[in-house]
Amino acid sequence: MPSRHDIRSTAIPATAAAPCAAREWIAAVGAGRLSARALQDAALVASELVTNAVRHAGLGYGAPIHLTLRFREPRLALSVADCGDGFAADGRDAAAVRAPATGRGLRIVRRLAERTEVDGVTGRVAVELSPA
Repeated sequence: MPSRHDIRSTAIPATAAAPCAAREWIAAVGAGRLSARALQDAALVASELVTNAVRHAGLGYGAPIHLTLRFREPRLALSVADCGDGFAADGRDAAAVRAPATGRGLRIVRRLAERTEVDGVTGRVAVELSPA
């Protein structure tokens, strides 16, 4: 089991490959520390949040998207932050309001997470997941 204060972080460039890079990073950092289910959940959450940053934050190509993973017994905390335009606290941006088929990412995240904190001003979303 990881130590109580084990924190890992990375920055992923905002490109079309960013969601895949986020999943790969979660897999590498969580290997041997998390159950297969926890790895799947964390990878899906990271992928959805990074996808949102790439698609909706207004980031320039290659701008950093920051991921932080904290192993906090008995939970796993994941945060994704960008330096984009921000969004409404309910997770919608102007594009999502115009295109109702979008906006599923945060709903998926909220369903998987035990706790979700959205800061639309700073573009940071933090979640807590069960590591079991």
